[in-house]
Formats: sequence, structure tokens, C-alpha cells
Amino acid sequence: MATPTDIKYIVIDPDVLGGRPTIAEHRIGVIHVATWIQQGMTAEEIAAEFGISLAEVHAALAYYYDHRDELERQAAADDARLAEYAAGDDSALAEQIRTRFQARLVGAMENHTISGPLAHTPASGRRWTGWPTWIVPSRSGMQ
Repeated sequence: MATPTDIKYIVIDPDVLGGRPTIAEHRIGVIHVATWIQQGMTAEEIAAEFGISLAEVHAALAYYYDHRDELERQAAADDARLAEYAAGDDSALAEQIRTRFQARLVGAMENHTISGPLAHTPASGRRWTGWPTWIVPSRSGMQ
């Protein structure tokens, strides 16, 4: 059961995204919206890309700025947990995924062909927050 917050459109449901705040009736976390904005997407682009209203995007941003420290701590803890899990996964499938992802990433960045929210690189003049550490293979020497 979703619990409304002090901001319209934002709810907290223990069964959705681990109880993190989300846009009501969507599995879009407040932290996701904030991250997309930090990566250079506009509120209009987010609304169009994910089928939500502009009011919902702005509500997510309002909630984010009202609870920024808490949400950033949660995101850092989530990233650390994923990195620890991924670092310990030496399965053939995990290695294959890392290798393929790295090849696609390097090729796309060299050719400037990344699309969507990940396209906003420093060359475009927009802020780039970097790849999650759990995605970049540590054995490759790529930092």
C-alpha cells in the first residue's frame, strides 16, 4: 500500500523500489528523475520519454531537493551494495556482460553514438555523472 508524502504525486510503497520514494502509479524513483536532470535531460524530455506529466517530474524534483541528503545517502548505499555484489560475481555470464558492455561503451563514446540520457557527455556541454562503478569492469584497467 502506497503512502502519500507531503508532495502531490510522490508516494512511498515498501513493495516498490525497496520503499524509495516514487512517482505515484509508476516505478520511477525520485532519485532517477534527479539523476536524469543531472545528466542533462530536461523535465520535458523526461516527461515525454517516460509517459509522465511535467507536474510529476517537477514534484519528483521538489521532493528530491527537500530530502536531498537522505536520498543521496540511500543512492550511495545502493551503489556500494551493487558494486560489492558485482565485484564478487566472477561467473562466465557476468564476465561476458562486462566485456560486451565495455566494448559497446568504448565504441559508442568514440563515435558519439550514445543516445538517450547517457548521451549527455562533457563534449555536449552537459553535466556527466559517470558510469556506475558496478558496470565498468575493474579488470580492464578502464577507470
